[in-house]
Amino acid sequence: MMGLYLLAQPLSGILPKFDAYVSQPNVSFEWNSMPGALEYMVVLASDEAFTQDLVQSPPQTGTSWTSDPLNFGTLYWKVIGNDGIQSMESGIEKFTYYLPSEDPNLVLWLRADQGITLDVSNKVQSWQDQSSNAFVVQQ
Repeated sequence: MMGLYLLAQPLSGILPKFDAYVSQPNVSFEWNSMPGALEYMVVLASDEAFTQDLVQSPPQTGTSWTSDPLNFGTLYWKVIGNDGIQSMESGIEKFTYYLPSEDPNLVLWLRADQGITLDVSNKVQSWQDQSSNAFVVQQ
């Protein structure tokens, strides 16, 4: 009789998802564990080659970490796991930190959760522009 063995997932990033857009300056990172890992470190850089590390987390014993506020733009990240004998690196992940209110070229910003006026049928009647231009869009 053959036994059923589950293979451990390799060290890999979970959140933020590849090519995600985040709008909070403190980004939460999650990753799959490395078998036998004693600690992990998250490394972020502005380039895929990681030649300019922007942020390196302190050693983490769990599989998540929340950064201090980050700069706007596209960032690459990976996790390095260490089991006391060897290290393993995850694949490279990428996300973009973007906050519309900080974009000097923003002309119109409509949000689904703010600045909405509903009619008696509970349908959207108008949207208030969230940019500094303060437009009102009506339908």
